Amino acid sequence: MRTLPAVGLAAILTLVPAAWAQSVVTPKVQTPLRAAPPGGFFQGKGDQIDTALPSEKFRVLETRSVRTLTGTEQWLRVQQVENPSKIGWIYGGQDSQTAVTPAR
Repeated sequence: MRTLPAVGLAAILTLVPAAWAQSVVTPKVQTPLRAAPPGGFFQGKGDQIDTALPSEKFRVLETRSVRTLTGTEQWLRVQQVENPSKIGWIYGGQDSQTAVTPAR
């Protein structure tokens, strides 16, 4: 059996689940759009490159589950529907609590 190399300290790269694949979501509150998600327990988040607003729609391109001291955070790599050049990572929620909703 072949093992995959570790990504960051405790970061787990996941395939986009069927429920998120090409989903269009909106953040529940204004949230930073980051260059990268956190890498694990003690690694900081990527630089803030923009802001995602609840009035904007974003297509989910990729998801990452990042284990932290307080649980597992979901991070979403997104692209704004109206402005495809606006792309980055947003916080998707922790464990069963989500920070985004399906877009209408």
